[in-house]
Amino acid sequence: MTELRHVPGVKANSHNTRILYGGEGGARSTGPTQSAPVNVVYTDEGLYILWDPATDTTYAVIKLTAKIWWAHLPQDAVPDAPSSSGEPEDAEPTSPAAGS
Repeated sequence: MTELRHVPGVKANSHNTRILYGGEGGARSTGPTQSAPVNVVYTDEGLYILWDPATDTTYAVIKLTAKIWWAHLPQDAVPDAPSSSGEPEDAEPTSPAAGS
């Protein structure tokens, strides 16, 4: 558990950071409550959205000082491999902050 600002790769000009989100942390939080791969997206308003583009689920909207449970995303969960059909893949999903 650490503040979001201490997660490697999280910064205002990066929209590519992916982590395994375990839930919000804090004084009463004794361990992760979930395990979800998320993109960390800066909203240009001082907030960060923890969002899963595969399910279009927003798990949290937090500040850099918010404590979260997190881990590095396992290599087998990173969707960097091209499609097996050989067809070009569609454009990346639009982040929830894109319309802001």
